[in-house]
Amino acid sequence: MFENMSVNDLKTYLRERGVSVNGYLKPALIEIANAVAKMMLPIVIEFEKGNNNQDIHSFIIHDMEISDPFSASHNLVNNFVDSPPFGLYDIFNYLIFHSCDYDKQGLAAYKAFDEYRLFQDGYVESLLMETMSKEGVHLYMGKVKPAMKEKTDEGKLFYDCWFMLEGKGANRGSVLKARCRCKGGRDGGCKHIAALMYSLEDLLNMRDNDSPTNVPCIWTKKPTTDSRPCDVKDLEIGKCEQLLKKT
Repeated sequence: MFENMSVNDLKTYLRERGVSVNGYLKPALIEIANAVAKMMLPIVIEFEKGNNNQDIHSFIIHDMEISDPFSASHNLVNNFVDSPPFGLYDIFNYLIFHSCDYDKQGLAAYKAFDEYRLFQDGYVESLLMETMSKEGVHLYMGKVKPAMKEKTDEGKLFYDCWFMLEGKGANRGSVLKARCRCKGGRDGGCKHIAALMYSLEDLLNMRDNDSPTNVPCIWTKKPTTDSRPCDVKDLEIGKCEQLLKKT
């Protein structure tokens, strides 16, 4: 089916399902379209309204206009009991089409990616959510510390990020849209957004194997790594059993 479609038709098919299509030739577009069809990604009808396509003021999901979360007021809470099911499959479904670096081998070793290390090393400073019942979506907002420098290009300590999950239907929990204040965050696939998603995935699925319905589901900041070099004279070299006895 996709082999007989034009490049413009292929791009339209993929864009309707939230897939980035920039920079791909027709053979790659056909391959991506076949993968999207197998995963049955939902159509996300979305129109952005802004100033010269730079600052987004609103967009449409589920035929409803939603204000830009960066500028709208919210009732954000640190309680995730109402969160839909969300896991690594949802993260991969969303991120794989935002970066050509993701492939089958890479997905099998996802913990080696910079995105996961940002989460693992405690760069996610905060994570809050709001259940938008009328719109049928769940909004997650957070702050992520820059990895390579002390401050953002705007002189702030953290990048502001958000992403939305589907709140109803068979695709409940799938990522609908995301944004970050960093330079690469406009397409919704930067490493800060990914780190925020990993933080939510860990909260919902990895905390002592408890379900959010069994215990209060509250996000807590992950400790940051605090490794510092030491002088050679301060190193203790020996067998593990000897070092354990000293402690």
